[in-house]
Amino acid sequence: MQNTFGEPQVDTPWHRRFPSKGSLRSQIIAWSFVPTAIILVLAALVSLCAYQRLTKNLVINRDRDVTRLSAELVPLTRRSIVVQ
Repeated sequence: MQNTFGEPQVDTPWHRRFPSKGSLRSQIIAWSFVPTAIILVLAALVSLCAYQRLTKNLVINRDRDVTRLSAELVPLTRRSIVVQ
């Protein structure tokens, strides 16, 4: 076989075509750690967003209830002042 320059192509071993940047052990650790870290970060972000939304809804509902209860007490307070 010849390459694009017309020179004979020599079949080189795979370890020369793809030089490694570290030992096989470190590559295995990196290829298992990086996707795991990405998944954990995404899960943390989703949990944080859900927690913020839930907290916001709880605060809004609490404030609505406090406002409603306060509004119910206003006529009673005015009546008690007038009666006394």
